[in-house]
Amino acid sequence: MKLFISYSRAQVEEVKDISEFLGYLDYSCWFDHKLGAGTEWWNEILKQIRECDIFLFVLSKESNQSQACMAELTYAEGLGKYMMGLRVDDLSSSFMPPVLKDNNLTSYRPDDPKRKNLLVKSLRELEQTKPYVHDKGHYDQVPTPPMPISGLSKLHSMVRKRENLTMEEQKDLLFEIELLLDRKTEKPENIDIILNDFLNRNDVNHYIGKRIDALRNKLTDSDTEEPKTEASKSEPQNTGNPGTFTGYDAMLEDIITRLTPFESNPNALQAYRTQFHNPQNVYAKWHLDFMIENGQKVPLNASYDMAFGSNQLVQYFQNGKQTQTAGFYFNNEFMTIQFMNGAQNVFGFRCYGNRLFLTFYYNYVMFKVESYSRI
Repeated sequence: MKLFISYSRAQVEEVKDISEFLGYLDYSCWFDHKLGAGTEWWNEILKQIRECDIFLFVLSKESNQSQACMAELTYAEGLGKYMMGLRVDDLSSSFMPPVLKDNNLTSYRPDDPKRKNLLVKSLRELEQTKPYVHDKGHYDQVPTPPMPISGLSKLHSMVRKRENLTMEEQKDLLFEIELLLDRKTEKPENIDIILNDFLNRNDVNHYIGKRIDALRNKLTDSDTEEPKTEASKSEPQNTGNPGTFTGYDAMLEDIITRLTPFESNPNALQAYRTQFHNPQNVYAKWHLDFMIENGQKVPLNASYDMAFGSNQLVQYFQNGKQTQTAGFYFNNEFMTIQFMNGAQNVFGFRCYGNRLFLTFYYNYVMFKVESYSRI
């Protein structure tokens, strides 16, 4: 039985373990860990999909957003391949590819000690209920998907375009580069090349340039950082020195500048300079205390709450009643909320123990801040 494994680079170690494990059970597994990029690489992938008995899709937030993974999945679906989905994280079912919802979907969370038993059980059931031989007579009629451009190549092409980049384009590019950096699926030196070319454009906004410098410093720090001792782990990282990634937080400074005139306790926001912004703290229920827009405090005509769940869904409440649900994802700086009707909001955020700030920008200038307290 020959398996083709489609996956995101973020799960490469997990896929290697799956392949080795199934190899002991006489399954032949193929995934693209040895081939390089280019047309030959893509043609070999399509060939392996055509020849496989089962198409095994490692379903994660990263693979669900991968152009290459979606192209492989679409091609396998067109060929009529028998499919299995391995769900390795808490991606909401609302965002799963429809074809996987209708096929064998098996939980394969890394923290589940029984995940390999579940995988083998699902494979055995598929073998017993499906024939080994595929009807390949229609293969020539299935359109061959074009070679996907990697996220890295696409971003580099956009950064090097000759036409001037608008402020919105610069903001979107920076956001995509930050996402790529947080996913850790590309070599830091390759991302640094893109950032350097971005910085060398003659139309880069000053604030964008500061953020690019901060990201490059982060890349340099991650390359040269020595393991911390237990003593150093407890030392504050927010030194307050402008120009360093960990010590200077331009977004926090903007928040403090805008909210200080409206805080009943003038020292309240100043205290956040010595605390740590932890994006993972966002998984909680939050109550909107007040909102500042264009330098004015906006009166609230109702009680508003938001609840961020570990299933990557956010629920909205007004006066205690739920009004809508949406999906969300985030990196260290920005959060994206994707609504069911296709609309999306992108905003900055800072999250501390019991306080959440959502920041909205226009032409990369912060014009609105929402202040929430943990419920």
